[in-house]
Amino acid sequence: LVTGADAAKSYHKHPLAPLKHFCAECGVMTHETGSADYMGGDFVGVFIATLDDAEPSELAAAPVRYSDGRHNNWQNPPAETRYL
Repeated sequence: LVTGADAAKSYHKHPLAPLKHFCAECGVMTHETGSADYMGGDFVGVFIATLDDAEPSELAAAPVRYSDGRHNNWQNPPAETRYL
């Protein structure tokens, strides 16, 4: 995300889905961008597996938001999150 933006490609799974960005050279998904009212508008979602220098303590301290996609209830977390 910091360098190599010229080598990135993107696609939509469907028109309402976030725009997925990936490296055209290796195919790794790096992040997604989109807009959703229930999330407060525009957003960027970073796939944490692509963060080379993230320390475990930084990842553990990062905020996590759960959404109940199974029931298409994206504004609220699922009833059970212990296994997520």
